[in-house]
Amino acid sequence: MKKENFYAVIAAISGMLLFVIGFLWVVGGVKSLFELPFVALLILSFTVILIGFCFFFGTKSQILQKKIMKSMEQQNKDDSSLQTESNSLKAESDFLETESDFLRTQSDFQQKKLDSLKNLTDSLERKRNTPVFKVDLN
Repeated sequence: MKKENFYAVIAAISGMLLFVIGFLWVVGGVKSLFELPFVALLILSFTVILIGFCFFFGTKSQILQKKIMKSMEQQNKDDSSLQTESNSLKAESDFLETESDFLRTQSDFQQKKLDSLKNLTDSLERKRNTPVFKVDLN
C-alpha cells in the first residue's frame, strides 16, 4: 500500500471511529444533540473523514495525471518514430521512382538500338538478295 493511501485509510478510519464514539455518546445519554462537546466531536469526525477522502482522491488524481503524462510522452515517441519511418519510406519511394525513370530511359534507348540494328539487318538482307548484275533483256 502506498504511503498516501495509508494516510487516507488511517484518516477515514479515525473519522469513522470518532463518529461512532459520538453516536454511542448520544445513545448513552446526552440530553441535547446541541451540547458543545458533542457538536465539536461531530465536526471533528466529519473533518477527519473529509481529510481522508481528500488524501484518497488527491492521490488518485495524481496517479491519473502521471498516467496521462506517460501516455502523452509515449504518444509523442510513437508520433516521432512514425514520422521518421514516414520520412525514410518517402526517401525510398523517391529513390525507387528515380531508378524507375532511369530504367525506363535505358529501356527506351535499348529499344531504339534494337530497332536500328533490325533496320540495318533488313537493309543488309535486301542487299544480299538483290542480284549484283542486272541483265537487260531488251
